[in-house]
Amino acid sequence: MIPACFLGGGVFCLCCDLIARTAFSPAEPGVSSVTAALGAPVVIAVMLGRKGREGR
Repeated sequence: MIPACFLGGGVFCLCCDLIARTAFSPAEPGVSSVTAALGAPVVIAVMLGRKGREGR
């Protein structure tokens, strides 16, 4: 599980870097802003999913 997390995190960061460089071509935003914009909904979904399972 840990190697898969390392690999998944690296691929996610590379994709965010690619998006930051190509989608906003003239002005390059920081990779952290793209990572936050794409990662925040995932974290919120995981938190809401766990909240629903705790009641069972």
